[in-house]
Amino acid sequence: MRAYFFLCITFFSLSSAMAQLNPFLPAKAVLKTGDTLNNIVGKYKANKTFVYKSDSDKKAIKIDFSKLESVQITNSKGIIDTSYFFKRKDQNTYVKVALLMKGKKLEVYGIHGVNSGSGVGIGMGFSIGIPIPYTTYYIRKTGENDITYMGTYGTIRGLFKVKVYEYFSDCELLIQKLKEKELRLRDGLVQIAEYYENHCVND
Repeated sequence: MRAYFFLCITFFSLSSAMAQLNPFLPAKAVLKTGDTLNNIVGKYKANKTFVYKSDSDKKAIKIDFSKLESVQITNSKGIIDTSYFFKRKDQNTYVKVALLMKGKKLEVYGIHGVNSGSGVGIGMGFSIGIPIPYTTYYIRKTGENDITYMGTYGTIRGLFKVKVYEYFSDCELLIQKLKEKELRLRDGLVQIAEYYENHCVND
C-alpha cells in the first residue's frame, strides 16, 4: 500500500513538472478553412496536435496538424514563434515547420533540433554529451501544395547530397557549383535555394 501511494505521488509530481515545461502560451491559429482563432492560449502535444483554450471556453480543444495553416505562439520573453503545417510528399503525415527562406520560385522550411553528440569524460565513469544543433530541411516550389523532405546534413552520409542533387537537377549551373564546392552542403539548404532563386531559369 505504501509503495502504491509513493508511485501515485511520483506520477503526479512528474505530470505537474512536465506541464510546467510545456505551458499554455498566448497564441493565434489560422485554419486551412481560412478561419482565425484569436485570443487563445495554446501548446503542441506529441508533435501531432495543437491544443488550445479560449477566453470563452476554458476546456482544452485539440486540432490536428492537417487542419492548420499556421500558428503563432508568444513566449514569456515576448518572442513570437511562427510555425506552418504541410503534408509530406513521401508520407501521408503532416509536419510542423519553420519558414527559413521564401522566394518567388521556392520556399525552404526546417525543423530545428539538438543531438547530444559524443560524450566527454569527466572521471569516475561519467561523461557529458556535447549538444550539437541540426536542421531537418523541407522544400517546395511555387504551385506545390505539399513539401518535399530533404533530410539533415551529416546524419546519414550521402543521403542529403543525393536529395539535393535530385531536387535541383533542372539547374545544371547550380549542380556544377556544388561539384566545384563553390556551394557547400554543410552550409545548409538556404544558400543553395537562394542561388537557385537568383541564377536558375525555369523552362
